[in-house]
Amino acid sequence: MKKSAIIVFLLLLISSFNIWSQDHVTIYQDCQYGGRSHALKAGNYLDRDLGIGNDVISAIRIPKGWRVTVYTDNNFKGVSRTFDEDVVCIAADLNDKISSIRVAHKSNHSNSSAGSRTQMITLYEDCNFRGTSHSLRPGNYVDNQLGIGNDRLSSIRIPSGMRVTLYTDNNFKGSSRTFDENVVCMPADLNDKISSIRVTQKNNHNSSSNRSGNKMITLYVDCDYRGSSHKLGPGTYIDSQLGIGNDRLSSLRIPSGMRITLYTDNNKRGERITLDKSHSCLPHEFNDRVSSVHIERY
Repeated sequence: MKKSAIIVFLLLLISSFNIWSQDHVTIYQDCQYGGRSHALKAGNYLDRDLGIGNDVISAIRIPKGWRVTVYTDNNFKGVSRTFDEDVVCIAADLNDKISSIRVAHKSNHSNSSAGSRTQMITLYEDCNFRGTSHSLRPGNYVDNQLGIGNDRLSSIRIPSGMRVTLYTDNNFKGSSRTFDENVVCMPADLNDKISSIRVTQKNNHNSSSNRSGNKMITLYVDCDYRGSSHKLGPGTYIDSQLGIGNDRLSSLRIPSGMRITLYTDNNKRGERITLDKSHSCLPHEFNDRVSSVHIERY
């Protein structure tokens, strides 16, 4: 009996080792890891590369340290979802509907990030940092690059020193908002409505500004310097460049030696007012009515 127990233990140990040391993920035709299967190493796969056919995937085995992003259309388009653990049975909106896949090794990605000291923000499909997630380095991302799908973002983890600008339309258009701290649950006007994102590092930007002596004006969505905020240096900015969205400005922090002219219409049109001091709450005729601004030093 003792010898048998030892043999069973060794078999389990070997099986466990094989699972953790795998250098690929495995896709299956049926739920519960049944039907035809095919192993995929790190890389990008179109419909013809999946090995078990197009629109037939129902389950995926994903070893620890690996990440899989699936797409309903070929060429990494359509609805997408990212997984980093086994999927026994894919949700109905994706089951038998997957046409392209990206496979990546999280460990290598993390080591690379650590070596370059680059932090990453993490997008989540649900509020409270739940559901499918995907991490992004500094850069610009359109709808099919978000990793959790288009119009699915509900919460974000944003490390200190990072800034995220969200856009409701693709290619950095539509309403926009900038965040520099965690968002537990997106405001209703943005929840499940994000199609493109810009990710930047505040520290690098701020240190560059400090070295060059450039001061910046800070725009806030709410009075008393609260809510989403965005910093702007000298220049002219239209509605899509304000960083907090159109018709959302309520308060301003203005450093000495700087002035800003606010316009109620885009392209420096409509009613206007010039300010050279911080305002904890804009006059009612400009509060939530600013569509373009001009900033200068004096």
